[in-house]
Amino acid sequence: MGEKTVLGNNAMILDYINSKNIFKLYSRNICLQINEVFFKYSMAELKKNRGITFSSLSINKNGFVDCYGQTDEADAVSEKIKKIYEKSKSIKDFYEDHALQSFNEYIEFTKRMNMKYSDKYKKISVDEIRGDYDKFSKVNAKFISNLWFIYLSDSPIDKMLKDVLSKYLEGINKKQDMQAYLTLISTTLKKPAIIRQHKELLEIALIEDDEKRQIEIEKHCKKWNWFPCYNPCDDTYELAHYTHQLKQYTPVVAEKELAKIKKEEKEHVDQYDNFLKSIKDEKLHKLVKMTNDICFYREHRNDLRREGLCLIRPLYEKIGMILGLNVKEVCYLTKDEIEISLKNEEINISKEDINNRISEYILFTKNENFILISSRDTISRIKKIIQNKDSEDDFLKGSSAAGGFVIGKVFVINSIDKLKNFKEGEILVTSMTAPDYVMAMKKASAIITDEGGITCHAAIIARELKKPCIIGTKIATQVLHDGDLVEVDADQGIVRILK
Repeated sequence: MGEKTVLGNNAMILDYINSKNIFKLYSRNICLQINEVFFKYSMAELKKNRGITFSSLSINKNGFVDCYGQTDEADAVSEKIKKIYEKSKSIKDFYEDHALQSFNEYIEFTKRMNMKYSDKYKKISVDEIRGDYDKFSKVNAKFISNLWFIYLSDSPIDKMLKDVLSKYLEGINKKQDMQAYLTLISTTLKKPAIIRQHKELLEIALIEDDEKRQIEIEKHCKKWNWFPCYNPCDDTYELAHYTHQLKQYTPVVAEKELAKIKKEEKEHVDQYDNFLKSIKDEKLHKLVKMTNDICFYREHRNDLRREGLCLIRPLYEKIGMILGLNVKEVCYLTKDEIEISLKNEEINISKEDINNRISEYILFTKNENFILISSRDTISRIKKIIQNKDSEDDFLKGSSAAGGFVIGKVFVINSIDKLKNFKEGEILVTSMTAPDYVMAMKKASAIITDEGGITCHAAIIARELKKPCIIGTKIATQVLHDGDLVEVDADQGIVRILK
């Protein structure tokens, strides 16, 4: 469907935003091109292969998107996933049999495209470029549908685990240790890329020979430079980024930290294995193993996604050269617009319209309906209707992802640009963390999020960093403000506003 600029003609959107069931699904750094894949093309794959579908409303402000869903649809999705889980025997038939092939196809295809298009002066016909873009769109849609499935599994699996584990611990008189067991279960045995990268950096810090250390840090940068890439237009980390990180570790400090990490990992594996062996209840045994695997795939899928989007950038740059656009502008065209423009070898919308989208847009998807709005007046009216109401309470309640008690000042991250201003010891408050938040998470004294269950990114990384973390507050970013003094009781999942 084309752009809609008159809100009064969009009864579906009005009904959607006025619904009492609406809630914020997530906030992310995401361009229009990738957002369209998420909700138009991958949703068709998800419906076809898993029988899951839902509507969404995305509001973009300078590349940072707030996405809303409806609770009745979310509940229906959770029930569907529960049924899939009940029929499954392990993570293999629950997820891996469906996902791993698409993961491999995605990375292999983006690597091929990177090699093919890295030479910007190489002559490739427009028809061939159109064909490669179309293939990537299909590979990406299938890949993203499997990312969606494991993301949507968070809530129902989290609830099932807590219900079954609570009854189990009550039976052995250890219900008071619920949080400790949840942490044990959801701390992944297989480590995500951010942890592996950090350990490799510490290994490089142990190298005494300057020349050899320089060679290794250059290899390290080439291997991991894709970390900040959530869109094909995002810049990679430069060598200076990892060189700066390396300078923070003397060989002595690096050796101590590596030894500590390895010791803690071994202790965790031993504790996890012993707990698993002690469980006689088959239902809990399956849930424990499944949760740990889901925690890994929640991170692994995003690692692959960002690596692939980094690799595919040269293809988008080539498209931009043909259309007279930079790569960011290409990322704010829809799939149809790219294909039509390539066919005609000129863009079919104005640069002014593209820049308006970069600044602001709204994307609505429901069933077969796909509505893109970039009228600022219309966007302003929709934002006013959808504005969340602030809580009148002096405390927030969420779920504990990692225990601890902290008093400190709040810093709210509601755009990627604010990350660079985060200071040591502040309490990080955000809708949900992502891998590019990790540097701020390391500095934080505690972490609070609107979204998430025990398998979400914030929970997984907070446990690795040993940071108090409360997830799923729903309204923390609306209630808390920069500089607020708060008390974070992560053992109880409570945030108290002191002043």
